[in-house]
Amino acid sequence: RHHLVMWQYHGVLATGRTLAGGFDKLEVLEKSARIYWQLRMAGIEPNGISKDQIRHILKSFGRLERLPDADDATGQR
Repeated sequence: RHHLVMWQYHGVLATGRTLAGGFDKLEVLEKSARIYWQLRMAGIEPNGISKDQIRHILKSFGRLERLPDADDATGQR
């Protein structure tokens, strides 16, 4: 169910349908981590996005089934 696993002191494992897909996930993770670190170094505490915002984004792409813990494509729990 999870496509990225992070082990403290060990590294990251990513899976994808293809090798390139796995690397794409690693690139997104790396960029996200860099942005988070830069914000923290600037004294800003990132808030992240809410579950409602995630639901809205997934709905706009027709991917509500990807919502964690969703029972069906409607995104309901």
